[in-house]
Amino acid sequence: MLAYVITSEDKPGVLHIALVGTRPEARGRGLARAVIARTLAAAATAGYASAELEVDAESLTGATRLYDALGFARDAVYGTYEKPVGRLV
Repeated sequence: MLAYVITSEDKPGVLHIALVGTRPEARGRGLARAVIARTLAAAATAGYASAELEVDAESLTGATRLYDALGFARDAVYGTYEKPVGRLV
């Protein structure tokens, strides 16, 4: 397997794309685009009304360009906060 999509249904009628992956040696060949497109076609056949996914808006992999090209629209932007907790005494 060179590329994959893992999905779930978190909301009725909405396909949630949880993971998309391409093996490093197969990147740049359009495989992620192909497996996502096939997944969306199968979802439409199965009766899903829409699909959603989350991606790091600052992604260095080009994921946002891929999702834009596939017709996904940015709905919301989330922030992640972190804080070191240090050593508990």
